Amino acid sequence: MKCLIIAAGKGSRLQSRGECKPLIPLLGIPLIERVIRAALEAGADEFFVVVGHQGEQLSHFLAGLAESLA
Repeated sequence: MKCLIIAAGKGSRLQSRGECKPLIPLLGIPLIERVIRAALEAGADEFFVVVGHQGEQLSHFLAGLAESLA
């Protein structure tokens, strides 16, 4: 199953003080990682992530996450 994740927002409503919204931790785990792990449990096996604000930082994190989940 394919999974599309929209992760291009600035996080202005979260008042994140410049942090990349998808990388803000919730109980020690970044929000984007929680979404990906939930999708994996639901049967997703192919991911597409739309990045925007601070996209390089998010792409770097996702590359490392892909290695750790492989």
